[in-house]
Formats: sequence, C-alpha cells, structure tokens
Amino acid sequence: MLNLSFAKLSATPTETSWSQVYNAGNLFACLSLSKSAEEEGITLSSIGKEMFAHLESEFFTLENKDLQAIKEAIANSTHTIPTNVIGGLCLTFFKDNILYLFTYGEGAIIIKREGKVGTLLMGDKNLEIRTASGFVENGDIIILQTSKFASDISEETLSQALELELPSDIAESLSPVMHTAPDVENADLGASAAIIIRYQGIAKQPQEENENINEEEFVPEILTEEITHTEIEDNLGSVEVVDQEESERVFVPKQANNDDFPTHSSPKLTLIQKLKLSLKSLYSKNKNKINLNHRNKFFLSIAAIILILLILSVFLTKKTQDDTKTEAAFHALYDPALKNYEDGVGIKSINSEFARSDFLKADTTLKEGQNKFKKGSKQEKQITELLVKVETELGGGSTASSKIEPKIITLSSTDLLSVEKNNSDGIAFSPDKDSIDYLTSSAVISVNKAGDKKDLFKNDKDWEKGVGLSTYQGNIYILDQKNGVLKFTAGGDGFGKSSYLKDKPDLSTASSIAIDGSVWILLKDGNILKYTKGTAEDFKVKGMDKPAKGASRLYTNIDIENLYILDPGNSRIIKINKEGAFQTQYVADILKNAKDLEVSEKDGKINVLSGGKTYELPL
Repeated sequence: MLNLSFAKLSATPTETSWSQVYNAGNLFACLSLSKSAEEEGITLSSIGKEMFAHLESEFFTLENKDLQAIKEAIANSTHTIPTNVIGGLCLTFFKDNILYLFTYGEGAIIIKREGKVGTLLMGDKNLEIRTASGFVENGDIIILQTSKFASDISEETLSQALELELPSDIAESLSPVMHTAPDVENADLGASAAIIIRYQGIAKQPQEENENINEEEFVPEILTEEITHTEIEDNLGSVEVVDQEESERVFVPKQANNDDFPTHSSPKLTLIQKLKLSLKSLYSKNKNKINLNHRNKFFLSIAAIILILLILSVFLTKKTQDDTKTEAAFHALYDPALKNYEDGVGIKSINSEFARSDFLKADTTLKEGQNKFKKGSKQEKQITELLVKVETELGGGSTASSKIEPKIITLSSTDLLSVEKNNSDGIAFSPDKDSIDYLTSSAVISVNKAGDKKDLFKNDKDWEKGVGLSTYQGNIYILDQKNGVLKFTAGGDGFGKSSYLKDKPDLSTASSIAIDGSVWILLKDGNILKYTKGTAEDFKVKGMDKPAKGASRLYTNIDIENLYILDPGNSRIIKINKEGAFQTQYVADILKNAKDLEVSEKDGKINVLSGGKTYELPL
C-alpha cells in the first residue's frame, strides 16, 4: 500500500467564485469555478458537485487506469461545466510509485524534491487537458494549486513554507497568507485552493512488476520569477520544456553512469538453473550405481530442500502479487462507497435529500462490485457489512415511494401550467425569462405576463413530429421525433436554425426535453438520453422497482438537483438524481390523467396539471 499524507487548503466561496479539493484513495484533485457577476441563476457549488460525482463515476469504473483512460474520464467529466463558467482542474493519481498528472484550464502542479522546488505541469486558459507522468521518490512533496492560489501566494512564501516537512504544517503556514492576500476584497477570492501531498514510499514489489513500465523520472525545474529555466546543473539531470501551446511536458531522466550497468563476459545462471545442473550431474555420475555414498546423499538432500523452498517462495510471491492486485481493486471500489456513506451520515440531519443521494451512490457501487470478490473473502465480508449499513440508512432497500394526497390550487394567468391549460393547441411548454413559450405544429408562440401572445417564428418545414420544447440562455430547442433536436438562436433578423445533436439517435419514442447545461431527452419507457455540447454521454436510470409506462414529461433546470419524470401509466412521478440513481417516487390517483408538471425544490413542491385542474404535491 502507498504511504501518503496530505493537507487541504480552500478559501471561503463567494457569489462569483468557488473552489474545492478532493481525495478518494490515491486520487487527488483541486477544482476552481468562477463566473461573471452578470451570470445569474448559476450555482457554482452544484456544478462542482456534479462534476466531481461524474468524475467518480467515470474514474472508478475504469478497468485500466492509465494516462489516456484517465484523460478521457476527465474530458467526459469537465463537459458538465457550462460554457459560461470558467473552470480550472488539477488532478493526480498515484499508481504504485508512478504519478499521473493532469490539468484542465488554469492551474499548476509543482514538486519539492531534495530541497528543490519546480513546476511539473502548468495549465492555461485554452481549456486543453495537459498530461504528464513519471516516477516519484520518497520524500517528494506534490502541490496541486488553482490559478488564484498561485497568484496570491508568492514563490518566496511558498518556498519558505515548503521548508517544513509535514503537509499539515505547510498548510497551517500558508492558510493565514491565503486568507489575507493583498486582493482579499477581490470577488475571485473563493477560487483559491490547494492540496499538499507527501509521498513516503511503498512496499517493495518484485522486479517483474515494473520491468515493462516505460515511465520517466521527474526532474523538477527550479522556480524563478518567471519560471523559465530549462536546465539544472547537477546530478538531477535536465527537464525539457515543450512549447506552451503543446498539451504536455516531457520529463527527461538523468543519464546513468556506465558503472550502474556492469557487463558480463558469460551468461549468468539463475539459482534454479544451477540446481538443475547439479542434480543432473549427480544423476549422471551415479546412474549405474545402486547405492549413493553419504556425501552425494547429503548434497541431494540439501538441493531438494532448497528447490522446495524456492518453489514455495515463488508460490508465496505470486500469492502476494495476486493479493496486492485484489486489495487495490477492493480499495478502488470500497473507498468511494465508504466516502459516500460517511458523507451521507454527516449531512442527513441537515439535508436528507443530499444524504439519500450519497447513500444511493454507495448502494449502487457496492452492489455492482460485490460479485467481483471471492465468496467468504475478507473483501466480500467488508463490502457486505458496509452494504448492510447503507441499506439500513435507506430504510431496508433502495426503492422508496410516497403515497400523497394532492390539494387543488389556483395559479396566476402566466404560470406555466395556467398557460398550458388555456392553450389546448400547445404540444409542449417551457418558461422563459418573462414569458411562457409553447410549441404548436405550425409555430413557436410566446405569452407575456399580460397574457398577450406573439409568434416567435413559424414552422417552415423545420419540425415534423415535434414533441418537446425547452428554452436555455435565450435559445429555443425543439425535440422532433424525426429530425432530432433543433436549436433556434435569436439574431437581429429573427431566429437561425441548426442541428444540436452530433449523432442520429432513435427518437421515435421520445416524449420530452429538459436542459440544465446538458440536454436531457426522455423516452416513453422511462429511459433518458443525456447530451452535452451535442455529444452523447453514458447515462442509465438505475434502481426503479418497475419500468415506466408512457412516460410523458421530464422536468429539471440548472437550479434543480434532480430529474423528475411524469409516469401516468403508473400514476406516479419518479425522482432520480443526475447520476441516474433512483431517489423516490410520488404516487397519487390524479397522476394517471396528468398532462404536465412543474417542480420547485426550493419551495418543496410539485405542481401538476390533471383533468383541467392544477394540484400541489409536497416533495
């Protein structure tokens, strides 16, 4: 097992900036998010939490955690960050004594080795994912820092803090400086964060474990005021700095002396080969003799004992290697589940919905990995014990439902369901800033607060089987079962049309669309397709007790943590989180005739249009 110690630093969030440091097993990450003051309705903490949840899902399901696979997982996860939010991510993963490094956006990863401090990887504003990898040595200190942290903490201050040995002491030294930075009034202060990691070695593995590894030794670049040095004049060797436009930095190992690799004039025999030759020689000399003398008997006995010990040693070595691999696979599964369980326990008294989401993540992870370990093994027993605790928190199972009694309410004339009730020709409805937009077979129409209508644009053979409508950041998206998702962008001379999807999925059973930065498409069987920037993402609904029957409406937006599915065929509304895990379901007789729904998690209610009346259901 790796021997790692670490400490975290994170500033207090502001309205326009937020940061967080993250650790799960041998994975460490540092994330910052910021937005302009004009961007309203964007919750940075929710975006960050969703990004980390997506990263967990992507990373811990990787069968082979190599540089390229982790890079793809980061690319899939950072797609959840909206384009109008500036993100910066630094991430490292320790794989035995190999360290993989990644940056997305601005941020930096630095190292202290043998008294020298240098930059390993530097991100930039181009939102490219940069990568590097190499060996770490005992005593190395790795620092992941956001761009804001790097700008507030001078090189001199950081170097002085790194004179200390323990990450906790380094963090304690830097914390007052970080919170009293010269631009403490700056709105971006919340984007300052760092994580300090000290590598203290690993149990020695057999040589064959690493003989095929093609990694290079890290050679740090000495920090200067502009961080431009490219060479170190000592026994550490040199570091090649590639063009700043490139996506990677290449670390060049020091040159080995010839004395490090002695040559031999004749092939060197292994101990087993020598024993075989000795036994063969003894047999050849004595094959015609009925009795061996005492001397030969003695040597044969010693050789047999040594051979048995060698065989036993090989067996134990192989078993140790297998046990090490099993233990690594176990911790990759168990540690994230345990973290989710502990997070759920910690917040259940504050926010039961978030706690339940954490418990469901742990439940899904444990159940998916339970059969990967031998029945009765210590790993299987630990998973089972934790699963029992998780199921207890979930009330004995992951399927929950609420039988509710809705009450009739009256809405204002411009509320979504009121407009829908009064416009029977509408196919789908969506709230805009100061109006309600709705789709018909011939046009998209807007209704303002006064109830006045106007055509936004006509159907010029654009949609044939339109079933869904959603507005996002001034753009209008139409879900058409035949032509996909059509995006209409407002301009000076009207709306311009484009196709949003990069592929052509089967949408013949699509029924509804909702947008929160990603585009969610509901199918009638209750399955959901997720697209980000026009590209499909892997998304599955998990944990429902039965499939949906004619699911007709999907509701979510950027301010809502979950997805809500109207399932009239089962007289229910299904609630799932944005990782696809079932949360609960609300059952009521009026839902079998329901036409649409509107959700407010902040107010703890769902409004439903059914049978020409509007009802309120408590969350």
